Amino acid sequence: RVVHLEGRWYAVAHCHLRGARRSFRLDRMSALTVQDHRFTPEPDFDAAAYLRATLRAPKPTYQISVWLNCPPEDLRGRVSTWGADLRPDAQGTRLTTTREGLSSFAAFLLGLDCDFRVDHPPELRAEFARLAARCAAHAGTAPSGPASAAYTGV
Repeated sequence: RVVHLEGRWYAVAHCHLRGARRSFRLDRMSALTVQDHRFTPEPDFDAAAYLRATLRAPKPTYQISVWLNCPPEDLRGRVSTWGADLRPDAQGTRLTTTREGLSSFAAFLLGLDCDFRVDHPPELRAEFARLAARCAAHAGTAPSGPASAAYTGV
């Protein structure tokens, strides 16, 4: 199985060398050879749950709902619909998804280069405040307001 988890792609598979199930980061693979050998995956195997259990301690899961000031057709190719729901909503797009980490998702939203409104969770708004303070520090400006208290360094 191939799984996207917190900004990285993984292959979860049986390792013939070790004789056990393993996970492999796709960005670390090289010199791959396509084989003729085929396999039948276990029908009830949850590769994402396996990764969460083996890679690190469980993180809280956040249900995210964001309104994007952009029609869905303009997001094609910029937003993956894998693990996310995009639907027209009030002259824009409603994006709903579930994430374990908010930092990379906040950076992703900023990279869309369209206005947006975070409706849920409040922790995502707090993450933007943290990122704002961090950006201000790198831009050489002093942050002001509650975001400055949230910034703890590089």
